[in-house]
Amino acid sequence: MAAVFGLLAMGYLYRIVKHRAYFFVPFIIGLLFETAGYIARIFSHFDPTALGPYIVQTMLILVAPPLFAASIYMTLGRVILQLDAEPASLIRVRWLTKIFVVGDVISFLLQCGGGGYMAAGTLDAMKNGEHIVIAGLAIQLLWFGFFIVVASLFHWRVVRHPKYNVSKDLKSQGSGISWTTLMWALYAACVLILVRSVFRVVEFVQGNAGFIMSHEYLLYVFDAALMALTGVVLGLVFPGSFVSRRSRWAEDAIPLGPSTKVLQRQTRIIVPKMVTFSRLLLLLPVLGALASNPTTEPAVEATKSFDFLQHMGEIIFNTTDGNLERRDTTFSTSKDGVNAAGYYYSLYNDNHAGAGYTEDPNSGHFKLGWTLPSRSEFLGGKGFRGGSTRTLTWDGYFSAKGDYTLAVYGWTTNPVTEWYIVEAHGTGTPGNGHILGQVYANDGVYDVYMLPYRNVPEIYGTTNFNQLWSVRRSHRTTGTVDVTAHFNRWKQLGLKPGNPVFQMCDEIKPICGACALRGEPCDWPAETGSQGHDTPRSQADSHRAKAPQGQSKSRAAHPDSGSPRPLQFDIASDAAGGHSTPLPGELNMVDLQLHSHFMLHTCKHMSLNTRRQHIWKTVIPRSAMRNEALMHLLLALAGLDYASDRTTDQQPAHMSPDMESQPSSSIADHDHNHTLDATYLQIIIEHHQRGLEAFRTELANLSSANLNLVFAGSMLLVAFALASLRIRNLNDAQSQQGQPRLDWIFLIQGLCTVIKHNWPELRMGPLRDMMEYSYANDDWRLCPRDALRSLSSIRRGCSPRLVAFCRGADVALTQLVGYHASLASREGQILAEQKAALELLEGMYMRTLYVVRFSDEARESPLDVQADLEDAALMAWAEFLPDGFLDTLAGGGVSSTLSYVILAYFHLLFSLFESFWYVKGGFDGEIVKIKALVDMSGEGELISLMQWPVSVIAVYPT
Repeated sequence: MAAVFGLLAMGYLYRIVKHRAYFFVPFIIGLLFETAGYIARIFSHFDPTALGPYIVQTMLILVAPPLFAASIYMTLGRVILQLDAEPASLIRVRWLTKIFVVGDVISFLLQCGGGGYMAAGTLDAMKNGEHIVIAGLAIQLLWFGFFIVVASLFHWRVVRHPKYNVSKDLKSQGSGISWTTLMWALYAACVLILVRSVFRVVEFVQGNAGFIMSHEYLLYVFDAALMALTGVVLGLVFPGSFVSRRSRWAEDAIPLGPSTKVLQRQTRIIVPKMVTFSRLLLLLPVLGALASNPTTEPAVEATKSFDFLQHMGEIIFNTTDGNLERRDTTFSTSKDGVNAAGYYYSLYNDNHAGAGYTEDPNSGHFKLGWTLPSRSEFLGGKGFRGGSTRTLTWDGYFSAKGDYTLAVYGWTTNPVTEWYIVEAHGTGTPGNGHILGQVYANDGVYDVYMLPYRNVPEIYGTTNFNQLWSVRRSHRTTGTVDVTAHFNRWKQLGLKPGNPVFQMCDEIKPICGACALRGEPCDWPAETGSQGHDTPRSQADSHRAKAPQGQSKSRAAHPDSGSPRPLQFDIASDAAGGHSTPLPGELNMVDLQLHSHFMLHTCKHMSLNTRRQHIWKTVIPRSAMRNEALMHLLLALAGLDYASDRTTDQQPAHMSPDMESQPSSSIADHDHNHTLDATYLQIIIEHHQRGLEAFRTELANLSSANLNLVFAGSMLLVAFALASLRIRNLNDAQSQQGQPRLDWIFLIQGLCTVIKHNWPELRMGPLRDMMEYSYANDDWRLCPRDALRSLSSIRRGCSPRLVAFCRGADVALTQLVGYHASLASREGQILAEQKAALELLEGMYMRTLYVVRFSDEARESPLDVQADLEDAALMAWAEFLPDGFLDTLAGGGVSSTLSYVILAYFHLLFSLFESFWYVKGGFDGEIVKIKALVDMSGEGELISLMQWPVSVIAVYPT
């Protein structure tokens, strides 16, 4: 048996080092104890009277299983973190390992103490030692039994409830072992140790004269064999190959990341959207290497001279040109710039780090080498200075030890954010902290982290900013990185990654959100008769080329978009005189009635989620009582709700808020086509515009003191923008009759910048529940597509319209994507923007199908279904529309018409929210407008694609 345990110990040592699964070290110690114990037993066989071997075998064989148990306990905690399913655990992860390991330590100490007492040589000591050992074994049995209950309950909950975001078939990237297989292996190991512990309890209860003590073979059958089998089971299903390092050390992460000195220097490193490594013949945006004071010696390749590095470069990049050294640019001090090939390069060298950057400016190849003294670090790489998200294919040679990070890296603005997509790293744990979610991209899984930095230097000066990290679980040094997938996922998680550094402003007069946040005036080009309204440029970027004319046309048609700006209204010129301001001392009865309507009706119908409803009922009204901007915006929204509440199909006219003094509203014939009298509409407009004016003042002075007020105002503005679509008169004055309205999208996109810069503070403030959406995730990716298509699993409580949507969504989406693919030979950039929008659309549609089919089956009322759709954040799609998609609506032609069809499919998501007054009906009308526009194009396939959304809205809402 000693040989068996010795071989197992060597095998585990190899696996632990390979996977860096150091939480399994106690298991190896237990195997070594077993090995030493049975070696001592061999000596006792030849000399039964020797006391030393007897003590060794008694002690070590007895206490080895608690060490096995310690690693098993730690495995469960890491599995829970790995699956991101802590709510399914009976005990929080931060306490789970501690509780069981403490019990294990107590059991271990009692068994050690009892074994030592038994070896004292007296009869009393023998009996007392047996009692202590029995107590230790009893505690071990109790703790193990409780552990099995906790583990099995977690397993059952995760498998039974899809909301825990775990598939039964989720496997290890390294070994192909599923998490369920690992759990069954843990159960098997626990049962084996339990049986062994029961056997030892019976043995010590019987005493030296008992049957077990007098039959040696029983020890080998019920102790040695069972413990060896435990080692075999966990060796075949090695937990360290499943539990990734990021999750294993999530609680005890080693801090890593640029220090203050690094950030001070980063004011010169303007690496925008991404950083990458090199490809053999073409360098794509920079893969940077960030290293920090390695805890082990650096790799041999990294300690050589620059001459050696250049020689290695000839081998690495298959270069045989003898002039490589002469053509290369080599430097070792901090420097950045643009080479002859147009690539941006940068090296930051802190505290005399021995780092060298070598590049060939013609081919794009680059090399990095380093040796780091104590408390030094460097960052270097190559890429693009500005731009948008790209899909990067990269290749090269990378070898290092110690604390390093190989990552796609960059900075963004609005808000200022430093971000990393980590492909490989060393002894540190990039990202640290709590895992916020996962990114499933490029055949791998990345854990997402966010680290806040406060009052430290960044690329624009000293301020507050966040670091975003996507850390790949399985390391690699070659492959493709879909940066767009990471940015989209970060947005879905509410992390707000911002815009590329020095990217042009992309909003409309009078000032764009980016410049407003930076406090910079916008520099607008002169207008000409043919140019219209062009894209603004901040003075910081006025040297950059102007956007192509075609990209500004759709925005030119909607000059009211951008940073919060009032929607424009088409009202008779004499309407303004219909609403007089009350004299001092008089009560404004209209405003009082609007406020009363908000408190009695509007606030109760803004959300179906009880926590968010509480905010609308209490937090926002209380804030409005102390802030003029919020009060005006609140009254404007209440006015639209009042109008919606009193305009229904085939209903006689109702009075305006001021019942006696104002004429009645005239009612249109459909929910989405209301008409209000101009006087009452003027009241709404006045509150809307005065609220916007005061809101812009608050926004210009944004700080922690008014942050929550600005966020509340943003929500009121967004709700107003959506609700205004129901009212015919709330139309863009410059839009043609019957044209789909886009101004509300621009308004929402501009307002999103409000919360990006201070996300952590908002998450801790009184409005934090407005950012919690339990189904806003990609759980649907874990389900087979056929299961999402199935109509048999649609939950009860779905409205006829929602059932019609679920019945045809997958087929319609497939046809739309197929038609887009058929245009691959035309207008590449437009197609690229449309493709990104279609990917977003697919995510929203599949999320809808997932919620309808797999959310809580006990919630079957229609309002429960609508509440779950709300919790999927489907109404947030406008915020995540890819940059430039709205520009594709301009210019005419098939591609432009296709973009309108895609927009109609997005509008259909709003049409599913039949219980939300501020979206009900309005988007039905927008879909009808788009259908008319598509019909005019004469494109048969596009006309066919519009039939499905029109058929869905034809199912009248319940």
